[in-house]
Amino acid sequence: MKETDYLIVTIRRHNAFNTNGVINGVINDLTDRQTQIITFIKKNLAITNKLLAEQTGITKTSLDRDLSILKQKNIIKRIGSNKSGYWDVDGT
Repeated sequence: MKETDYLIVTIRRHNAFNTNGVINGVINDLTDRQTQIITFIKKNLAITNKLLAEQTGITKTSLDRDLSILKQKNIIKRIGSNKSGYWDVDGT
């Protein structure tokens, strides 16, 4: 095979495909703990932070930090109050 018999192409991902940390419904760049939090939220959209911490075994401080990161990435959003509201999970 000669050098001129093939072509190398580099395809770069456009920024539009990395919106909100979600590509085709798949969440990227999350820790295992953040993925676990999302799994619990998907099972119960009305789950409170207190119950979420108890069920996952994550300390309240760590949970608050992870929830903040997930909110900043626009993966989750709390609708309504912390007590009687519910979670909206993007990309699901």
